[in-house]
Order: sequence, then C-alpha cells, then structure tokens
Amino acid sequence: MGNPYQQRMDAGSGSPIAEALWKSYEDAFHGNTEPMRKLFWPDCVMHVPGSTPISGEVRGWDESIRWAARFFERGGKTFGEEIVSVVADHHWAFMLTIYHAERNGRRIEDRSVNVYRLRDGKVAEMWVLLGDCRVFNEIFG
Repeated sequence: MGNPYQQRMDAGSGSPIAEALWKSYEDAFHGNTEPMRKLFWPDCVMHVPGSTPISGEVRGWDESIRWAARFFERGGKTFGEEIVSVVADHHWAFMLTIYHAERNGRRIEDRSVNVYRLRDGKVAEMWVLLGDCRVFNEIFG
C-alpha cells in the first residue's frame, strides 16, 4: 500500500518558496544538492538540537554540506524521512517531517518541524524542532 506520508498532504500552500523547499529536499535525499544550494544563502545558519555529534550550530553552505554527509552517515541505511507539509510566506517557512530508523530490531520514529527565516526569497536561518529529542539522540547519537 505504501507510506501515506509520501503523498503531499499540503501542496506547499501555493507559495513558490514552499514548493522550492519541498523539491530541494526531495532532490537532496537523492544526492542532488544543487537546488538546495540555490535556495540557501552562502552564510546560512542551521540550529540542530540534541546531544549528538551532529547537534549544534552549523554556519555557512559549505559546512552545511559537510553536516549533511555526517547526517546521512550517522542515520544509517535504515534512516528515512518524509515531508508531510510545507507552508511559507515572504518571511518564514515551516516544514513538517516524519523521520524514522530501525535500531536494535525495532522501528523508531518522530516528527520534526523545520523553521526557516527567509531573506529576499532564500533561507537565511533554520531551526530544527523535534517532537522527542530522545528519538533523535537514539538515531544520531
């Protein structure tokens, strides 16, 4: 039957930035970061919660790419993330996701919200807000 979250529950609120965020993340999960690079300022700042080696503040596009490589490496082959909804206006964007992995023979999952502060139509800053930080720490710790 497939994963119900793989269907767009919100088509991007009709906002070009919401659609661009959705597409750039889908592309990045398939190894193409070029659309995302065009959407983020070179001096963007990302705030990642938790107590893992990938938690903390990430500054700049180049460091964000290095962070993404660590993210996928630490998440392991069972890690997956589905975008549920993206909404945006000229100043802010919000992306709801469900992420999951298998650890010790069991599936664990959580929801997160990425909050984006926009400047001139591009991402200047991003915060990852987790539903349950313990799940994130278990996957990426």
